[in-house]
Amino acid sequence: AYVSATQRESDMESWRQQYLGLETVPASLTNAEIDYFFAPSEQAWPFVLRRRSPLSRLGLIIHIGFLRMTGRPLSSVDRIPAPVLDCAARYADMVPPQIATLRAIYKRRPTLFDHQKTAATAVGLKPYGDQAIRHVTGFLRKQCGSVISRDELVRDVRLWLYDHGYMLPGLRPMEKLAAAAQLFALNQLKASI
Repeated sequence: AYVSATQRESDMESWRQQYLGLETVPASLTNAEIDYFFAPSEQAWPFVLRRRSPLSRLGLIIHIGFLRMTGRPLSSVDRIPAPVLDCAARYADMVPPQIATLRAIYKRRPTLFDHQKTAATAVGLKPYGDQAIRHVTGFLRKQCGSVISRDELVRDVRLWLYDHGYMLPGLRPMEKLAAAAQLFALNQLKASI
């Protein structure tokens, strides 16, 4: 199986893998995990400070934290647990709002998209596109020599994309890539027989 750069750097970081690819903020996050993901890093802080209103800073902090945690952009309709709002509000220098989702923050849809794009830049993630697909396809073809399980291949895709600075797509595109790599490996095996 693929050993990510995160795993190589520190065994302690392996706990983060469980969050890669999630589509919502888990309500079960510990305070330490919330602080780890949602406290703006030195790299992200200048992006947060460029926002004029505390509510805008709050939204961006949550987007940055979610991207750091999952590698995916956060939808405005996903529920935000109160402890995450409390943490983000502390850094946005405001009283925690009584909202369930970020939809209450975004009166204009372009602001949501701007925050998602800015969060990706702040975290250092590039959009998932043709270049990422080409590179991860080559990686998967090599992985199929030692990994048979599609679930393991999908996990390896998540780790590889995140380690190489790409935002994660949804589950279906990653499953398609894993299935195509398995078919490629099977055809290679048939051809060698």
